[in-house]
Order: sequence, then C-alpha cells, then structure tokens
Amino acid sequence: MTTIILFILVAALGAVAVYALLTAMKAQREVRQLHEATKRTFDKGNKDLQKLTEEMVRRINATKKELEKTELPTATIPPPAAVPAAPVPMRDPDKPKPPRKLYLAKPDDSGCFDRVADRFELGNSIFLLTTFDGINGTFTVIDNADVHRFAMMMPSENLMRACEGDAIQRADGKTRIVTDDPGTARFDNGQWRVINKARIHYR
Repeated sequence: MTTIILFILVAALGAVAVYALLTAMKAQREVRQLHEATKRTFDKGNKDLQKLTEEMVRRINATKKELEKTELPTATIPPPAAVPAAPVPMRDPDKPKPPRKLYLAKPDDSGCFDRVADRFELGNSIFLLTTFDGINGTFTVIDNADVHRFAMMMPSENLMRACEGDAIQRADGKTRIVTDDPGTARFDNGQWRVINKARIHYR
C-alpha cells in the first residue's frame, strides 16, 4: 500500500515537474519570440529612418544644385537722371540790338568829347549820343531847359565845336536849342570824335 502511495506521489511530482518544465519552455519561447519581434520592429524602424535621412540628403543636394544653376539677376542701379541745362536764350539775328545811350560834355579843340557818361550829369552833359555798335553813333543836343540855358551862355565854347547853324554864335534872347539834323561821331582811339556836326537853331 505504501509503495502504491509513494509511486503516485512520485508520478504526481514528475507530472508537476514536467508541467513546470513545459511552462518554462513556453515562457522562454514567448520571450524569445517577443525579443525577435522587438528586434524586427527596431531594425525596420532603423531602416525607415535611414531611408528618410537619405531621401532628405538627396533632396537637399538636388535643391543646392538647382540654386547653383540659377543665376540671380544682378541688381543694377540706374544712372542719375541728367539734369537739363538751363536754356540759353537765343538772340534773333534779324532783331537789332537795343541802342546804347551816352551823355557827352562839350568837345575839345580836336573835336573829341572830353567827358562821356552813362547817366545825365547836370552841368556836364550837353549832348546825347546813340550808338548801336559801340563804334558809330549820332548825337543831338539834350532836350532839357537847364542844359539849353547853360550851353547858350557860351555857344562858341559849348556848342560850336560840335554844331553848326545860322548865327549860332549869338544866343541873346533865346531860351531853347532845336536840333534840326543830328551829328555823327566815331569811337576812335578810346574817344568819341565828331565826324559831322549837328545842325541846330535857337528859339
């Protein structure tokens, strides 16, 4: 009886041992499968990451080559706008130059006017000369009462070297000088010289 019980106990222990062994082997197999699955997943992730990295590098290199081939337009600075020069007034060649007016004192013994001014000078100016070219001109007695009174005080000194007329050496009772024909003068050697005397009379 005892032997039978012992045999049963040994058989039971053997069954437990076998079961434990089988359970351990199953567990070990599952762990190994899990490890292999994890390794496969990890390897696949590495491969995918490597492919992605290679693709990015390839695209970066392609983009770089495209940029190197593309020539960026060179910025050009436009030249400064030319400032138009102020127009030079053109003189009409057919239009005569305005005359120049000169105020002359009495001429000297050689017929040269000894004083010339651009403005009237009372006590000095007796004749008004008009010239268009600065070389030739015509002159008249200035139409001014003070000039007439001064000139007729001494006609031979103030008038007769540049004027001619009937009895102009005497001006008694007269107050005005009338120029009938203007005289002519020429600018010679820095002086205006009488060429033709003016013809005058008194009133």
